[in-house]
Amino acid sequence: MQRSRPVPAWAVLLEVFATLAVLTVLSMTGCDQHAGERPRPSPETKSSVGTGGAPTVTATAPPAPTLALWNPEQIEWHDFEAGMALSRSTLRPVCLVFTADWCPHCKRYARVFASPTIAAAAKRFVMIRVDVDANEDVSTRYSPDGGYIPRTVFLDPEGKLADVHAPRTSSKYFYDENDPSSLLTGMRAAYELLAVGAPGSF
Repeated sequence: MQRSRPVPAWAVLLEVFATLAVLTVLSMTGCDQHAGERPRPSPETKSSVGTGGAPTVTATAPPAPTLALWNPEQIEWHDFEAGMALSRSTLRPVCLVFTADWCPHCKRYARVFASPTIAAAAKRFVMIRVDVDANEDVSTRYSPDGGYIPRTVFLDPEGKLADVHAPRTSSKYFYDENDPSSLLTGMRAAYELLAVGAPGSF
């Protein structure tokens, strides 16, 4: 009877590192998209020693979102249902932002909301932020030109989509993630179109 030859430890480690390298490349190329079908996050991995001393690879949860990016100290964010109820009761228009924890473009766009002009303008709106993975029905309802993220739309208190968007020929609800003036222009146009019995333009 022929004994099976044991696999050298270096060969097992080499396979583990090759797997980690492939996962890293896939996560970098998949998440760096803001238009078209959204990619799903690749799980982070870590090595551990299993039975028999052989290393194993196990998945861990993705990191928690960095809420400070969205300037919660100055902007009052709501979930969809609570935000729409507040909009109906106050007649303030809605600024609705679709995002995801795993999206690098969303993290860059989140910094736009730290701008003092955006924070001031946000007080004239009910600000709603929606995670597309946790609220697919809401995301589908307000995706007039696709499900890309980040995506920002403006609604009246009854939930009707306003014809306000960035000056783009595609992915029209994708505002500049590095320049607050892009979103500010959209907020001004939406406020003038949707505000009911509110003070004048800002």
